[in-house]
Amino acid sequence: MRSRYTAYSLANIPYIQKTMRGKAAKNYDAQSAFTWASSVTWLGLIIIDAPKPIGKKGTVTFSARFSEQGIIKNMDEKSKFEKIKGEWFYVDGTTSSTA
Repeated sequence: MRSRYTAYSLANIPYIQKTMRGKAAKNYDAQSAFTWASSVTWLGLIIIDAPKPIGKKGTVTFSARFSEQGIIKNMDEKSKFEKIKGEWFYVDGTTSSTA
C-alpha cells in the first residue's frame, strides 16, 4: 500500500499498473492517472486500518492528503488486495474525496 502511494507521488504509473490485477487493472486508464498524479502535490498518507489478511485476501483503509490547484483535499479509500503466486496485488477499492 505504501509503495503504491509513493509511486503515485512520483507519477510512476508503470509501477501502479504492475501492482494491479482483476477489476482494478481492467478499468485503469494509465494516461489519465499519469496526468492527474503529475498535477497534484502529495502531502501525506495515514493508514487507518490494516487488519491481518484472511487467507489470500486483505484490506487497507487509508487517507491520502494532497493539494490540487491550490486546494487541500483528502482521498479516503478502503483498498482490497489479493495474494497471487506469493505477491500482493491491488484488486479493487472504494474511494471518497473531500476538499
